[in-house]
Amino acid sequence: MRLVSEPYKKLLEDLHLSSRKGFGGKVKPFKKLADFMEQWKPKTFLDYGCGKGAMLEHLTASYPKMKCTGYDPGWAKYKRMPEGKFECVMCVDVLEHVEPKFLDNVLKHINQLSTKYIWICIDTIPAKKQLADGRNAHLIIKHNWWWKEKLEQLDGECVYEHFAEIKGKYYVAIDKTVTR
Repeated sequence: MRLVSEPYKKLLEDLHLSSRKGFGGKVKPFKKLADFMEQWKPKTFLDYGCGKGAMLEHLTASYPKMKCTGYDPGWAKYKRMPEGKFECVMCVDVLEHVEPKFLDNVLKHINQLSTKYIWICIDTIPAKKQLADGRNAHLIIKHNWWWKEKLEQLDGECVYEHFAEIKGKYYVAIDKTVTR
């Protein structure tokens, strides 16, 4: 299953290297994520699209009993997909960067990697960053309702909690252990 093209992977690598922070270079406060982490208590965790890994390092320190792993095709340290499945997969500020033709594959992949929970945050407005080819770094700019429909195609039986937040962020918590 293809998740990213080689030319786009190179653009991501260049963007990571060209800016001081790139992607995933800072810890973002996620009160709702912390609430769900306390509720879910996953033993294994994958930060899917972790960038340079700042959030991953923060979660590793915050939840020392949880085995945390990262994946990001645009950063050398995390470009190799870890093996196995994870109780919780987090995908923060990633899906809007996915090449549209690979979005369904990426969503299926995230769903396959998760055995219990998925935490997603999607930016729904244009990015401040540009790719080297001149495109906005957010390749997919869609409204919350579009993402809601897209995500619920993954597994309509899961329990979804949707949180429309300010500043163009859309948060979704998916619990695969409870069905509607």
